[in-house]
Amino acid sequence: MSDFLKCQKFDSRHLVDLSYPTYFRCSRFMLEHMFETTSITVFGEFNQDDLVYCSITSTILVIYYSFARRFITSNKGRAWLITTLVGVFTSLASLNVLSKCILQGFTLKVFDATDGMSNAALHVFRSYCVVDLFVGVLDYRDQLSLLTTWIHHVVYAWLMTSVLNNSVGNAMVIFFLEEVPTVILGLGYIEPSWRSDFGFGGTFLILRLFFHVVLLSHFLVWRHHHVLGWYWPCVAFSLILHMHWFYSWYIGMQKRGWKKTLSSTDLTKLSLPIFLKSCNNF
Repeated sequence: MSDFLKCQKFDSRHLVDLSYPTYFRCSRFMLEHMFETTSITVFGEFNQDDLVYCSITSTILVIYYSFARRFITSNKGRAWLITTLVGVFTSLASLNVLSKCILQGFTLKVFDATDGMSNAALHVFRSYCVVDLFVGVLDYRDQLSLLTTWIHHVVYAWLMTSVLNNSVGNAMVIFFLEEVPTVILGLGYIEPSWRSDFGFGGTFLILRLFFHVVLLSHFLVWRHHHVLGWYWPCVAFSLILHMHWFYSWYIGMQKRGWKKTLSSTDLTKLSLPIFLKSCNNF
């Protein structure tokens, strides 16, 4: 603790005088002190119960994929099998929180809480992040991208752990409603005859833009909350990504011609921009 007290006396002008060992000790103590003065578990903890839940859900997902992959020949379609299934489950789980918001309003009482359904959805999504990387490396490595797979899955696995440890599962699970466009997009890759560009674009506009803005407005109000206040930058950053993706989708549709697209009876021949192939995870 003495090192930390010394660190508090340092001015930024004296930072150059610090040796590397002293600097890192000061940084460590300052971080520990900052997190000790808050009620949030920023980095999360992986306990024995988490290991059990992760093992069970991961096993189920691997068994499902091993069975379902037999019916899909393309790597692109296989890459969406687990994502689509998890998207269906998490979207349905979000209805539990949405119903509370409808009955009680979008209040802090609803968001600063959790229940069994929310925790289950968080455990499933965290296991999905692990399994999708593991299975992907083995079976569809060419479909894994740096940003939307490796970085995304690692960050979201941490985020799920943090939310679980802080018992604010409802605040995260309500965003799983935005996985509806994911399901529509995933089904189109699994079976081309199920593809619907307008179904994807419409749900994306409503859920990942309009609905997301509503949620962001509440998180900004709660930005000084001792727990939820830590998560609003994630909500804001994801909105920026959603806006970029939707604009790119719009430009792609415009280039193909709206009238031609609307008059076509076979929407399965339409193609989304390349980057939208993996945008489901945001």
